[in-house]
This record gives sequence, C-alpha cells and structure tokens, in this order.
Amino acid sequence: MRTRLVSCLSALVLVTLAVPAGAQPPTPPDAPAAAEARAAAEARAAAGAEIARPSVDTFALLRQIADDIDKEFIGDPMLPPRLGTIDTPLDDIDYEALRGLLRLNGFVTFETDEHVLIAPIQLMRTLPTRLLQNDDSRVSDHEVVTRLIEVPAVAGRDGEPPFYAATLVPVLRPMMPTEAQLAAPPSGEALLITDFYDNVRRITAVVEALLD
Repeated sequence: MRTRLVSCLSALVLVTLAVPAGAQPPTPPDAPAAAEARAAAEARAAAGAEIARPSVDTFALLRQIADDIDKEFIGDPMLPPRLGTIDTPLDDIDYEALRGLLRLNGFVTFETDEHVLIAPIQLMRTLPTRLLQNDDSRVSDHEVVTRLIEVPAVAGRDGEPPFYAATLVPVLRPMMPTEAQLAAPPSGEALLITDFYDNVRRITAVVEALLD
C-alpha cells in the first residue's frame, strides 16, 4: 500500500513539472465565441449610452416661460425633471410648445389670473375649464375646454328607431383619450364633451357632418 502511494505522488510531481511556469490552462473550444459575444454586447451597451433621448430641464424651462407670460407655475409633484424634445434649444421653446410637451408627457395646464397649474392628464375632466361654444383662434390647441354640442333628435325612417345624441357616444368615444369626457344629457338632444381644444373642434366637425 505504501509503495502504491509513493508511486502516485511521484507521478503527480512529474506531471506538475511538465507544465512550464507561468503557462495558461488550455482554452476551452468555445471561449473565442463567448469572448466575441461579450465584446459585442459591451459595444451595444456603449452605443446605447451615447444615443440619449434629447430633453430639456423642466424647471429651467418653467422659469423661462414664467418670465415670458408673467405668471407663476404650480406643478404636480409627479412632474418629471426633464421633458423630451427633438433637439430644440431651451430658448426656442415658447408657452405653446411647453403645453404640447406637457401634454405628450401626460400633463395638462390650467390657467388662473396669476398662476398656471400643471396637473396629471387624469384630472382633465375635473378641472374648472372654460365653456367654449364657438371656435376661437386665440385658444391654444392644448387647452382643455368644455363644449355642449346640440344634436336635435331625428325621427326614424321606414321603421328605424329615432336618432338621439346618445347614439353618437359609442361612435365618437374611441376618437378621444380615455381621460376625456363625452356624455349625452337626459334631454337627449346634446353632447357634453371635455377634451383638448383641437380634438373638441374635430368632434364638433364630425357631429355636424353626420347631421347634414
């Protein structure tokens, strides 16, 4: 038994001495492919870091616009620190563009005499918006407004049921954001809509075309 142990130790010493000092262990066959894949992944990550989404400092922009319109902004706590743009310099963004940026980022603006409130778009229908019955070019497309659209009841023809305003609700609702309001009052001869002004004009035009 002792002779066999000595023989094994001698063989281990001979194998160890056969490997030159400082030599690297054999490279697995798939090591080059793994190294290339790792290098490619690192290159993609570096490229993604370089292609950053253009954006501007939200609060610097609000301070700039506040000076232009002489009103103070009151923002929701969830307002993001930066707003995405398309390589637009900060100085080239006016109040109308700001309202558009906020709209795309899920916020709406509501003006008082001295302030501009910035609220989540989910609160759109709860804001005390103006009742705008007639189109006005001075109103921003990004302002939330309310309108009552008259829809006279039309008697059915050839046995068809009468046409009421409520009939249009399922037709028009998909054309509006989920946060907007569209309802038919009990009178059955009007539609109540609260939405961004540009879409209110569109819905009004569609209703008028359907009634022609």
